[in-house]
Amino acid sequence: PVRDVRPGELYRVSVKVKGEHASSQVKWQKDGKWTSLPGRILDRGEADPDGWRTFETVVIVPAGADILNFSVWAWLAENERVELKDASVRLVDPANVR
Repeated sequence: PVRDVRPGELYRVSVKVKGEHASSQVKWQKDGKWTSLPGRILDRGEADPDGWRTFETVVIVPAGADILNFSVWAWLAENERVELKDASVRLVDPANVR
């Protein structure tokens, strides 16, 4: 989790994932408790030749949130696996968003 986020701040959230049955999302908390504020599923990019795909989104911290939670999960058959790398949550300067 990223604590002490402030309403109106922008964050770029991303992770590289190898595996077919994965998803990722951002959800919000206030004072350590889950909120009913809408979360956001990360956009799932195309796989590169090695099977890695980037999941990424930009979120605006909503009023009523002070913690950003970023999670990745997967539904796997017995012999499947998912690998993760390069996970990041970065504060974005609004002047740099196109």
